[in-house]
Amino acid sequence: MEKELQFSEVPQWWAICQNSGCPVREKCLRHHAATIAPDGTTHPCVIAQPSASGCPYFDEKRTVRIASGLRALFRGVAPQHGRPMRQELMAYLGSKTSKGTYYRYAHGERLLSPRQQAWISQLMQRYGYPAGPTYDRCYDDFCFKCGPNAPEYKPLAG
Repeated sequence: MEKELQFSEVPQWWAICQNSGCPVREKCLRHHAATIAPDGTTHPCVIAQPSASGCPYFDEKRTVRIASGLRALFRGVAPQHGRPMRQELMAYLGSKTSKGTYYRYAHGERLLSPRQQAWISQLMQRYGYPAGPTYDRCYDDFCFKCGPNAPEYKPLAG
């Protein structure tokens, strides 16, 4: 069963599309978000320009697997691998000056995108562990939250 999008989940920074004549609107997450907006809703980022063939703003309406928490990841890791793996993860996740960013990911305060999960899977394989690491929590969510220009990805309440 595919997740139903609620307009309250659409980030304020993410542009929605009100172009009802767009040829790719049925597959577009931006257009879908606009169609579920409550009456009278104002959104700071709106696309309403006509597009003939290929829309430069098109984002496919699909869900991706999101992960949070790194405690389960290290449960089966040998003690001699734990420290160097954590150091590599800290560097990759952007905590070159402090451990704070890493700990936000480790405790599920920041979520891991599919791209980050693929990198972690490669890290695990380099140390001799099976692909497909285990995280504290995994679920499906819409991919507007894990695009390359998305701000910090925080979990939904609940």
